[in-house]
Parts: sequence; structure tokens; C-alpha cells
Amino acid sequence: MENNFEKYSFFNIEAIEDKKSNIKEKLKNISEDLSEKKLIPIKLFQKNNIIDLTIKKKHKTIFKGPFIVLEVKKTDKNGKIKKFLYKGQIKDNVPFRDIRKEEIMYRDILPEIYKNLPENIKRKVVFPKLIEGVSPKTKIKSIVREKIEGVICGTHDATKKNIWDKKDIEAICYLIKEFQKLNPAKIKKGFPELLERNFIEFYKNNFEKYAEPVKNLLSEKYVEKMKKLLQKDEKVISKQSPVLLSEDIFCFNIFKTSEEKLGFIDWERPHIGKDISADYGKLISRLWTNPELQEEAIKITLKINKENPQFKDMLRASLVFLEGGYSFHYYFKKLDSNNPQEKREAEKAVKVFKKLFKDILDNKGIWQEKN
Repeated sequence: MENNFEKYSFFNIEAIEDKKSNIKEKLKNISEDLSEKKLIPIKLFQKNNIIDLTIKKKHKTIFKGPFIVLEVKKTDKNGKIKKFLYKGQIKDNVPFRDIRKEEIMYRDILPEIYKNLPENIKRKVVFPKLIEGVSPKTKIKSIVREKIEGVICGTHDATKKNIWDKKDIEAICYLIKEFQKLNPAKIKKGFPELLERNFIEFYKNNFEKYAEPVKNLLSEKYVEKMKKLLQKDEKVISKQSPVLLSEDIFCFNIFKTSEEKLGFIDWERPHIGKDISADYGKLISRLWTNPELQEEAIKITLKINKENPQFKDMLRASLVFLEGGYSFHYYFKKLDSNNPQEKREAEKAVKVFKKLFKDILDNKGIWQEKN
């Protein structure tokens, strides 16, 4: 079969600077892998850059991450072109664990989750199907999955404005809820790569990191309140049963399709943990661009987890020490930026997180503890 990798000048292999590595050989292996699947590369996704591979010219490409992500096409017997995304390993000395996780997620876990979603939520959600997980010839681990056409819902740190509504938030929250109903012990039997995360140690480390900016923005008394919240949460989390957590339900891994459905991608980091609020915190913290929708997300999250009387305390700590803490710390550092646009964005974000943190630590509003 003709080598599509060479035909489309996918990479200028000779231009890769690190002659000591075997990246050149790995690129050839990926070429063979795609050819065996009768797939033609169209675009390369490298960080935030998209390189059109159908233009017949050489590209100087330097890999910083462990994976290569490609958009590829396949023509069926009727001549119809279908697009897929290919993800394969490229760097040395990187375990296959993350690709292995995605393979199991797409093949075994996501279909099970979809099957058990409530019907009204099921109509809002679409998962890409896994096409093949490993090349039979080169034995390269890879993910080839259907491509979801749609608009990405945000960046790593914020959602786009006017893209989500209450029904979208509800669908994401229910998806997280169903994800956690799966028995992690059962999954782990055939999935030794599924690691358990120690949230308490992580929160303690973050407390040291976030205490100073909280003190500067709020006051010393809020640092003391953070300390008490951490002590309380340590007892709460220790009593929880481990659940399956996605770690990847970020707005930049979610697409809004033309049919108003939500497409979810990039499932390379699932793990086990006792803080069942962690995935919800990712959603809530990135909604700082829309405080009203952020509050709605908090209400929905608390409502569907009301059977656990300790959930609210976990969510409070998750937002202060994990995703909300990360976001607050990230934007707090940008308050002195020389870039006017970046500084304005940081000021807006810090204002939202300042109110969120004060409400959480003061037990105000939705966070009020009922006697």
C-alpha cells in the first residue's frame, strides 16, 4: 500500500534537530500504523497549533509532549469520507499508561456510563467510538476514535461566554454522577494502571501555596478559616469510599455540537480517589466567566449529591484547595501583568474567586450550614 505519511509530507523528518533520539524512527512507525488502518493524515494538533498536512510542503516539528495527535480521514466503500482523531505515543521513556487508560475508557467504561444515563441526559451527550487501540504490525499503542464536530467550550482556565446553559450544566453533573457509580475495584482488576490519588496530601501542599495570596487579598483570618476547613475535610474524606474520577472533564475537553449536544474527549487521566467532589470542582471553577451559571452549577451539584451529608464540605474544600484554588492562584499572579487585556481578565477572575472563597469560608448563602 502507498505510504500516505510520505505522500502528504507529514513531517520533514530530516529537520528534527535531536539526532540522538529515535523520534525519526517512531514517525515512520506511525506512518505504517496509519497505513495499515488505511487512514490518511490531514492535520497535526501540536499544543495550540494546527498544521495542515495536505499542503505539500515540509514542516519543522519539535515534540514537547509524549503524544502525537492527528486528524485523519478514511473513505468507506461508498466513497464517503469519515474523520477520526489518532493519538499515539512519540517520546521515549514514557509509560503506555495514559494511552492504555484511554483505550479502556472508550472501549469498556464510556459505553457502560452512556447506557445508564437518564434519558433526558442521554439525549444531550455524545461519546466518540473507539476504532482501534493498537497497530497489529508495529504494536504501537494508539487511539483512533471518531471525530466530534463542534465548538470547543473553553480554554484550560475558563469557559467561553454564552456557550452553555442550565441544561448543559445539568448534563455534565449527571455524567460525573454516573461515572462515580461504577465500581472502581472491579475496573482495577483488569486495569492496574488505574492509580489512587491522595487528596489530603495534595490539599495540604496546596494550602501552603495558596495561603499567602488569600492572606493578601482577604485577610489573615481567612487563612485560619482555610486551616480549619482543611482539618475538617481530612476527617470527612478519610471516611469516604473510593470512587472513579475522570480528572479530565474540563471545558476544553468538551464540545458543543450543531445539534446542541455535548461531546466529551480526552480520557487519559482517570483515577481512583475519595474526594467525590473533585470532578465537579473543575466544572464550577472554570465557570468564573459567568457567576450566575457558576452558582447554578453549585446548586445542581449539591442537589444530585444530597444523599451524602458530607458532600458539601468536600466541595467547599475542593474549590478552595484544588481547582478553585488553582484558578485563583493562577489569576492572582497575573494582576501585575504588563499586558492590559491579561490584567483586566485577571481582575475579573479574582473578583469572582474572592466572593466565592469568602462565601465558602464564611458559610454564607448557598454554603450556609443548616442546624
